[in-house]
Amino acid sequence: MASTSKAVARLKTAPQVSKELMLEAAILATKDGLSQHAAAKQLGVPRSTMHDRMVNPEPKAKGAPTKLPEWAEKELVDLLVSCADMRVPLNRFHSLQEISEMAAELGKPKLNSGFMHWGLFILSSP
Repeated sequence: MASTSKAVARLKTAPQVSKELMLEAAILATKDGLSQHAAAKQLGVPRSTMHDRMVNPEPKAKGAPTKLPEWAEKELVDLLVSCADMRVPLNRFHSLQEISEMAAELGKPKLNSGFMHWGLFILSSP
């Protein structure tokens, strides 16, 4: 199976990088003696976000836990990427069948075949 590297999977857009750099600059400015309010205003970052990042430098993703363990999702993603690399035509029903089989093996409830679940799986995968 093909593997996807974390570096490639987590590429960020220029605006995302810019926001992160401004946030880091604001945090550094507070360490240099500038107040949080002044640093946030001067660099155009939300005060609450800056404060949260100062309290917790490595925030976890928010939201409900995934239905499948991380290793199972990675295995499914690797399968789908391998099929795409080999130009095996798959539609969402083929993919959903694989996801449902994995869920059944893990004793998880049957996944709904609706578009919402498919979209959420694709969005949550790297």
